[in-house]
Amino acid sequence: MLFWLSDAIIRETFEETGLKIYKDDIELIDERMEGKNYCYCFRASEYFGTILSQDELKEQGETGIVKWVDRSVLETGFC
Repeated sequence: MLFWLSDAIIRETFEETGLKIYKDDIELIDERMEGKNYCYCFRASEYFGTILSQDELKEQGETGIVKWVDRSVLETGFC
């Protein structure tokens, strides 16, 4: 995996969820382009921290929704 991609995954995961993951634990599962956006799906078997609430995310200027999903959701499309 490209070094900048793993750094971006770590940074964005923390910013968007509040969870921290380890660089050596990232497994890229899928990548694709949707319009002008690149979408990456990855797996990290270990993480630590607490998922931020929607209010905490809004305070940080984040607009996405953080939630656990079943594998079937990821298999049908994650973007």
